[in-house]
Amino acid sequence: MKQIIAAIGIFAILVSCQSKETKEDLGNSHKVTVLEIIQTTSYTYLSVKEGDVTQWVAVPKMEAKVGDVFYYDNGMLMTNFKSKELDRTFEKVLFLESLRTTLKPGNDVSMDVHGDKMANEEVQKPGKPELEKKEIKITHAAGTVKISEIYQNKANYSGKVIKVTGKVMKVSLGIMNKNWIHIQDGTEFGGDFDLTITTQEVVKEGDEVIFEGKIYLDKDFGYGYAYKIIMEEAVLSK
Repeated sequence: MKQIIAAIGIFAILVSCQSKETKEDLGNSHKVTVLEIIQTTSYTYLSVKEGDVTQWVAVPKMEAKVGDVFYYDNGMLMTNFKSKELDRTFEKVLFLESLRTTLKPGNDVSMDVHGDKMANEEVQKPGKPELEKKEIKITHAAGTVKISEIYQNKANYSGKVIKVTGKVMKVSLGIMNKNWIHIQDGTEFGGDFDLTITTQEVVKEGDEVIFEGKIYLDKDFGYGYAYKIIMEEAVLSK
C-alpha cells in the first residue's frame, strides 16, 4: 500500500513539473498562430489566431508561412481600414511594429522597409500630417481660445476643458476608435498653427466648427505619434 501511495506521489510531482515546463507565462505579450498571409509591396497582412480569437494584423514586409507562431506586444487598431493596394477593406486590422519568434524581445522578423514602420502611403495615420498654414479668417466665438494662445500658454490649459473655433483642414475617421480632426484658425505661435482633436463627432474638410474638449500636453500614442498639445474627448459645441 505504501508503495502505491509513493508511486502516486511521484506521478503527481512529475505531472506538476511537466505542467510548469509547458505552461508559458506571456505577461503582457500575445502569442499567435498564422492562418493566412497576404503580401503587399511594403506590408504583410496576417490572419492570426490567439486562443479562440482570430484577427488580422499588419507588419512591415516579412516572410511567414501558415502555422508559424509569433509574439508581439502592443499595436495600433484601425477599423474599416481600406488597403489601396489590395482594394480591400478590413473591418479591423492591428498594425504592429514587428513580430518576433520568441517571447522575449530581440528576435524580430519583420523588416523596416521605409525607415518608418508606419510610413507606408496606404496607412491612414493619426500622426501630424504635412499641413501648411492657410490664410483663414474666421470669427472667434465668445468663450473660445485661439490656437496661438493655447500654444503660447500651454501650461495654463493643461487638463482643462476649453472651446476652440477653427476650420477643418484634415479628417481621419475610425483610427484607434476615434476620429482625428485637424483645425486652423489663422493664428500661430512659434510656428505652431494646427490643433489636433480626437472625437466621436463626424465633420468634413472645410467645415467651420466649435469644439469643446480637454487639453493634454506631451501626449504620446506610440509609433512616433507624439503631440505637444492635443484636445481629446471633444464634442461639437454651439
